[in-house]
Amino acid sequence: MIRKRFVKIERGVASKERFDRVLPDHLRWTEELDRQGRNVFDGYWSERGGGMMIFDAASMDEARDLIAKDPFVVEGCVEFELKEWCVVSEPRGPIPSPGRHPGFHHVALRVVDLARSEAFYVDGFGMRVEWRPDEDNVYLTSGRDNLALHRLERIRDPQEPDLSLDHIGFVVRCPEDVDAFADRMKALKAPFRHSIKTHRDGARSCYVGDPDGNTVQIIYHPPLSGSVPPAAAEE
Repeated sequence: MIRKRFVKIERGVASKERFDRVLPDHLRWTEELDRQGRNVFDGYWSERGGGMMIFDAASMDEARDLIAKDPFVVEGCVEFELKEWCVVSEPRGPIPSPGRHPGFHHVALRVVDLARSEAFYVDGFGMRVEWRPDEDNVYLTSGRDNLALHRLERIRDPQEPDLSLDHIGFVVRCPEDVDAFADRMKALKAPFRHSIKTHRDGARSCYVGDPDGNTVQIIYHPPLSGSVPPAAAEE
């Protein structure tokens, strides 16, 4: 499913007591949207009286259907405007000092079916949409990295991986996480290139194929795994 960004700009029309009563239901609703990969940002203006929510949906109709279920809307706590937000720029991090390597945090893949590949990396590895510039490109993140998916009409037979790319890897925090992600891949019916193995250096990994035949490694690697934040490994 191709998703776009939408903004709900709201104005409070209910008493504080009423807001406080409905707030827990509203937060549970936004958490459920976020679990669906809709990248929810929700908050209020510093001077109170209103706020804004940013989220992903496939269309304006779907966005309206989602907002209609917001407990704040159901209970008549807010009036709102709903707009599609077309992102044309995003913040850039500081430029590293000369001579310092910023690290390897970005991979770009060519894919045939953008929605299918997006679902694989979102549902399989817990990534979320960071930016969707148009219907042929989407950028995913785990919080500290960036995976770009670029749609082409046809790149190759999905059963014949592109030999110019050996594999990409997802680092997890502990050996048990490799097994947990392997179970998730089995549930998604992803083909296994290599089964789970513990290596002589203490690493543990397995390899699966994504929908376009790219090989993806799931690896516990002691020198790196200690720096993986919990949110990147838990789903």
